[in-house]
Amino acid sequence: MDLFYVGSGRAEPVPIELKAGRSGLGHESHMHRKRSAIISARTFANEKKQKIAEQNARHFRSRQQERFEQRRDDIDLYKSQKVCEQLDSNQVNIVACQGGGVSSKPPVRRAATRH
Repeated sequence: MDLFYVGSGRAEPVPIELKAGRSGLGHESHMHRKRSAIISARTFANEKKQKIAEQNARHFRSRQQERFEQRRDDIDLYKSQKVCEQLDSNQVNIVACQGGGVSSKPPVRRAATRH
């Protein structure tokens, strides 16, 4: 069994790299991986912050809409209660007219006579 098959392997020799710095072998690749990990973590954090901000904006708009609708409903209820109180306190007397119509005039007060 041959260790090298015919046609397999490198066609060119391994390139030589001269190191100018004092860092050890593989240090640059380690730092490159570390930088890329930091960049991806920052990107992920920024996307998460943006998603949370959009979600907060949606929640804020929905809460404001609910407050507006609740306030509008409270005003309608207050107006309705006032109308009911006015109707109860005024004691509207319905007097039948000769023509068959209905009138909502208040009764005429006459002075009481003593016998």
